[in-house]
Amino acid sequence: LATGSLLVFSDDDIIPRADWLKQYKAGADRYPNHDIFGGQILPHFPDGARLDPKIPFDHQFTKSAYALTFWEPIEGPVSPNRIWGPNMAVRKKVFEQGISFNPEIGPNGRNYVMGSETEFITRAHREGFQIIYLPGVVVQHQLREEQLSLSWLKGRAYRTGRARAKVYREFDKFNKVFGVPNFVWRKVVQS
Repeated sequence: LATGSLLVFSDDDIIPRADWLKQYKAGADRYPNHDIFGGQILPHFPDGARLDPKIPFDHQFTKSAYALTFWEPIEGPVSPNRIWGPNMAVRKKVFEQGISFNPEIGPNGRNYVMGSETEFITRAHREGFQIIYLPGVVVQHQLREEQLSLSWLKGRAYRTGRARAKVYREFDKFNKVFGVPNFVWRKVVQS
């Protein structure tokens, strides 16, 4: 039902920079032949709270778990997995051509399959829609205290694994025993 030509998406735990929407408009104007845009997502820690020291903040999975995207400072084309829901914009024509979010993916309880935005953007990209990263479009992701613990991060890893298996089918190429890839059995025995 949206009437605008550029639809901007975010989450309810985001603090946008004051020029956020202006930066999206300027970026979309600079790239009239591109259809999907995203920008930086930086952390915003609760006052006085600290990340569990066992969590490596610079690790790629940690950045992913906290939905942080401070990629290269260079504006330009990126792969679909570099644009994330807390800070993205999509031209309406993508939806008008029948591409929409898959309701089977994304938050719907405790152990949901993650990756709804990436799955959506990947399908759109396969259909020829182009993607641009705009580092000047900045939001902060408010991290809650419970998210700073190792136990929360383990739950996030579990949901990410479900997405890797179900959405991206990363494990289909492996030989399996009882539906489990052989390399997993080896790791279990080694552990």
